Amino acid sequence: MPDITNLVSGPATVKVDDTELAHTQGGITFSLNASQRTQTVDKYGSSAVGIVHMGDEVGVTAPFVEWDIAIFDEIYQPGDYRASGSSSAGTSQGFGRSAGYVYTTADLKVVPIATSLAEKLVQIFKAVPVGEFELTFDTESDRIFNVQYTAIVDETKDDGRLLGAIFDNDA
Repeated sequence: MPDITNLVSGPATVKVDDTELAHTQGGITFSLNASQRTQTVDKYGSSAVGIVHMGDEVGVTAPFVEWDIAIFDEIYQPGDYRASGSSSAGTSQGFGRSAGYVYTTADLKVVPIATSLAEKLVQIFKAVPVGEFELTFDTESDRIFNVQYTAIVDETKDDGRLLGAIFDNDA
């Protein structure tokens, strides 16, 4: 039965290994895309007789709004972090690394800010930052560093929980 008490809204925060990474602006997006293929048999032509699960693509997009080199270092792993004093320009996060770099995974959680909803979170057991890192320079908004994370398989978990989980504190 539908129940309007199940409605949930409001902002969330991104936690990497249980540490809140940075403030966001514009909302955090979680996506789950299941990939399937159809099974067919000659008797029924192109009509599907079954659907086979081929895997899941799971991602989180977070628009971080804090300009901080430590945050850049966390979210752009292939870079080269240099603490203050190691160059004439001060602390920096480089980019551009040779192919073959293997990303370090981290536990990632999208946690509602409202205390009463904090247990209604999304968790990716092994997340890595991927894709386009977009940084906006304009006169009409704050500088936002959009970051995409993707889930990779955690072989220590059971089938059906290989990538992550969505939690409900009422369950």
